Amino acid sequence: MFLDTEYQRLNGAFTSFLNCINDIQRTVSTQHRNFQRIYKTTQDERYGYAPSVHGSEILPVTLNVGGALFKTSTSTLMSTDSFFSAMLRSGEWASDSDGQYFIDRSPIVFPLILHHLRTGERVPTDHLSEFEKQVLGADVDFYQIDTFFPPRSCVRFIEPTEGDDSISVSLSNTRLYRKKPNR
Repeated sequence: MFLDTEYQRLNGAFTSFLNCINDIQRTVSTQHRNFQRIYKTTQDERYGYAPSVHGSEILPVTLNVGGALFKTSTSTLMSTDSFFSAMLRSGEWASDSDGQYFIDRSPIVFPLILHHLRTGERVPTDHLSEFEKQVLGADVDFYQIDTFFPPRSCVRFIEPTEGDDSISVSLSNTRLYRKKPNR
């Protein structure tokens, strides 16, 4: 019985460890993609392959996100390395007959994403429902905005509650170690 419990605890810790490694791998892959995109853009601009996005000129842009219209500027969309800056630099993203750029995503949380692009600020999400948080996470991944969420640490210490003298260490929200003081 004891061995089964220990096995399950260690198996859970190992699974959490693997999840943490996968998170790190995704982060490294994202950074690698960003580096490749920046390198390609730099090389294209150096050798004259990429069309210019009007330098620092602020041009209005209308985005049609899932049927909702959002007005912004090229400088806002180019403010960080993301889906938007890559699409604008590529010259392959064409507006429709109304001059709008269509994006087939839900417009529910897009104002938060646009606010982040405009200000660079981290947007509070505590007012969002669980569904909206899931949509936001998926959209941040889709738009490749690495600066939206604060970096996650895989290992964290859990502060003891009042009256609890134990020490706990957590890995991806799974408790790995808990030590009660000797009395």
